[in-house]
Amino acid sequence: MFIANVLQFQLQKSFCLEAGHRGPLYQCNPTADGKSAGQRLKRLLRTACSTASFADALRTIATNISTLSAEPLLEYFRPLQRWLEHQNSLAMDCYGWNHNWTVNVTGLKYPRCGFHYYYYYSSAAAAAASDISNVKVFIVLLWLTMIGFAFP
Repeated sequence: MFIANVLQFQLQKSFCLEAGHRGPLYQCNPTADGKSAGQRLKRLLRTACSTASFADALRTIATNISTLSAEPLLEYFRPLQRWLEHQNSLAMDCYGWNHNWTVNVTGLKYPRCGFHYYYYYSSAAAAAASDISNVKVFIVLLWLTMIGFAFP
């Protein structure tokens, strides 16, 4: 399942490049012309049935794919990632263990970021932080649905 999701974005990027798309990957629809991507997929399925290696079959339709790479997937979701990072900075959310904390923050008793900070000092900001958290949950659930994750 995971490999299929990574490969999906690699194929989309390959088809978009072959179709001459020059914009962001998330704005490309490789099936817009109605034929070329579909013809390549038919060729893939025919070749996959007649050859021993799926990698060989894949090379018949996407010559620029030689290894499995998550880069097209990251490229596709980069605008969403930037938006989420911006929303986190607006909510003053923590950045994790690798964040370079300033000296005045490292010695504090309570975490001074995100919801914890606002909860004690501002009820309006706490409500805003909660709204941002709801948006994050919605985005993650939407993404999981898009990649075909089956909810129990």
